Amino acid sequence: MSHKNKYSISMKNLHMYNYLLEVKDERHADQVIIEAVPDLDQTMMIWLGDFNFPPEEQAELQKEIELYFKAQKISCIFKMGKRIQD
Repeated sequence: MSHKNKYSISMKNLHMYNYLLEVKDERHADQVIIEAVPDLDQTMMIWLGDFNFPPEEQAELQKEIELYFKAQKISCIFKMGKRIQD
């Protein structure tokens, strides 16, 4: 049985280590800034608090983001909270 992705995910470089990660589903769309980790080759740092998806979807969202990056041979480090604190 194949896994059907709930989310549509894409990424583009903004400037140097900063990337824009776009995640959409049928009801929500978010664009958040993530960062390449300079000392770790092919690794992205992602702050889960930057997403405005409902908290009960966070685990599924994280799993699909991991699968997206794994397909590109990129590792992920997930952080709780926001990238920039208010």
